[in-house]
Amino acid sequence: MINVMQKYLTNKVKPNYPYYKFFILNTSKYTYEIIDILKDVIGEVEVVSYEEYSVIFYFNKIDFDFKSLIKTINDDFYTDAHLFESGKIQFGDATEFHKLLDIYNKAGLNKYTYTSNKNILAYLTSSKEQAKELAPVLLNKVLKDESLLMLINTMFENDLNISTTAKNTYMHRNTVNYKLEQIKDETGLDIRRFKDAVIMYEFLKNI
Repeated sequence: MINVMQKYLTNKVKPNYPYYKFFILNTSKYTYEIIDILKDVIGEVEVVSYEEYSVIFYFNKIDFDFKSLIKTINDDFYTDAHLFESGKIQFGDATEFHKLLDIYNKAGLNKYTYTSNKNILAYLTSSKEQAKELAPVLLNKVLKDESLLMLINTMFENDLNISTTAKNTYMHRNTVNYKLEQIKDETGLDIRRFKDAVIMYEFLKNI
């Protein structure tokens, strides 16, 4: 993958991967040390210097608390690094990446220690035009899966009660939880949690 993502960002090549995720690392100190720590957690990555940031691309599923990790790094190194964790991005042209980076900057997310796809979704709840435009990027398979959209709406109708949702959708409770994990994997939002559910509800109203 050496240099492949660099070429991808200028629309010169489309890698043969189903999707990618990325981190934006914004720091003036210990850049290489922090990247090495992230590599130890993630595994295979490609690092690209883009604008004033280091962008760490990766291509596998990682379940890890990066919010706590960046706070620990800042404490240990006495630094003030900022980290953005993207959601899953399907490979098309590089337009999606550039649009997300633009929102990251415009929304002021580069000022916070840790932000994620969740913050992008929250920001777009106030912008109907951009929400519609980026919904396929931010919601991924959820946007095309009527059964998942129905499940989301049923959760809202039942005040996020999983047992009642399972009853009303004629699904086992474990099946509902499995599908909610799918939604979380595709969007970064766990709608079993009130704050995430509010973001999803407001975002879906815009599209």
